[in-house]
Amino acid sequence: GITINGSDMELRCDCGHRTKESLFSIEDGTVTGARYPLPREINIPSTINGINITAIGSSAFANTTITSIELPSSLITIGSNAFKNCGALTELTMMNNNVQTIGASAFEECSSLQHIASMPKLETIGYAAFKNCTDLEVIAQMPQILSISGEAFKNCKSLSVLSEMERLELIGAEAFAECSSLT
Repeated sequence: GITINGSDMELRCDCGHRTKESLFSIEDGTVTGARYPLPREINIPSTINGINITAIGSSAFANTTITSIELPSSLITIGSNAFKNCGALTELTMMNNNVQTIGASAFEECSSLQHIASMPKLETIGYAAFKNCTDLEVIAQMPQILSISGEAFKNCKSLSVLSEMERLELIGAEAFAECSSLT
């Protein structure tokens, strides 16, 4: 049988032998994807096989059917297209959020995502990072944000709350285009 517990998968054969394996592929502290089919709810720990996890790689979980993900406090970077087109993703939890960079199209087309927790260390949001996240309502505190690239929140029709962006220096073209609920 197969048991999935957090980031590990336990395989058991009829003879009673058990093997534990990580669900995730890792390269130099970056989660590059899944080694096995993912459950709908996933939790990425701060360390996997003794390796400190600091990044989610480009396209690591793109086009998957995950509904919720918990990201570790050790995470600094979310790569481009990391969760692109995860239309079922409704919940994103970041433990003791230390993310500094969200790459281009990282959450593009995550149309069911509703809230983004406080991101106290976030400095850069890449091009089209949250484009077409039509159910996204709230982006909580981003006191360190310096740059919001073009089309970052384009067509986020439900977005109505943005707060704490005192250090913001650059807003790219159409960063908030078609955000009809934003006043």
